[in-house]
This record gives sequence, structure tokens and C-alpha cells, in this order.
Amino acid sequence: MKKIKVFLGGYINFTNAQNLNCKSLANHLDKKKFDVYTLELYSGSLPRNKIKGVNIFYCFYPFRVSKYLGFLWGVLKSDILYLPKGDPEKFPILLAKILGKKCFCTVEGVLNDEYLAFCKTVNKNALKPINYWKRIEYLYPITEYIGKYMHEKFGLNYKKNVLYLGID
Repeated sequence: MKKIKVFLGGYINFTNAQNLNCKSLANHLDKKKFDVYTLELYSGSLPRNKIKGVNIFYCFYPFRVSKYLGFLWGVLKSDILYLPKGDPEKFPILLAKILGKKCFCTVEGVLNDEYLAFCKTVNKNALKPINYWKRIEYLYPITEYIGKYMHEKFGLNYKKNVLYLGID
């Protein structure tokens, strides 16, 4: 049986919801069925994260260059990509589409009216996730409520299956 190659586009040694999702998936995916690829930020300290059966690209200094190399490596190596929103935003999605790779992403929270009002006055870039999510073919909420809310509020097409992540 051929293994499915999965790229988890988060930094497993940096704490935020999506990176924790990647680390959890890297730890728990069945290594008999999946070849797993992921990223780690250079911290200058050893030992680095070692997860049995997981291939890790260590993003080195300068990070502005190496993150693109890491995503290029991940897209080229994999069949399926988990692409958390963030930087680099468009490059991996575009490359994956050109190469015919499948991508999925998760939605971890809701963008309510108070947050949207705040964005209009303080941080106009805070709405970028909505445009990012619209480019992803397979979008999974981490709760049923989040999926329904984001569909009703922003018209996001999400998969009805909930992908419970962020916990071990």
C-alpha cells in the first residue's frame, strides 16, 4: 500500500492554535499510512523537535528566505497539504494548484461584529483570513458552530465534518 504524503505547514516549535494542530497531527497520524512533512523555526538551541517518522524542514536565518524554501519543499514532497492561514499566504496555495495537490485548512474561531468593527478602525489586514479561506478547496471548522457561523456570515464553503484539533 502506497503511503499518502502529507505536508503540515505549521511550525511545530512555535505556539499558536494552528501550529499546535500541526504538531498534534504530526504526533498522531499513522506513520504506516502517511509520510509526514512539517516545519520548525530556527531557535539556535538544541535539541530540536524530533517526532518519530516525521520529516522536518528547519527554517533557518534569514527566515524571510527559508520559510519559502520550507513551503516549496513541503509542496513538492506531498500529496496533501494542511496550510494554516498566515505567512506565506498565497505562494503555497498557488504552487499546490499548479501541481494539482489537494489543500485543506481549519477555522479555529469566529469573526464577530465587534471584531469586524475593531478591524475597520485599527487593523485592516485582520480580514485577510476570509480571503485566504475562500482560496482553499477543503475548509474544516474545529466545531460545528464555527462552521455554520462562518458560512452564514461570510459565505465560506466548509466541509460538514468537524476536525477536532488543538488538543491531544
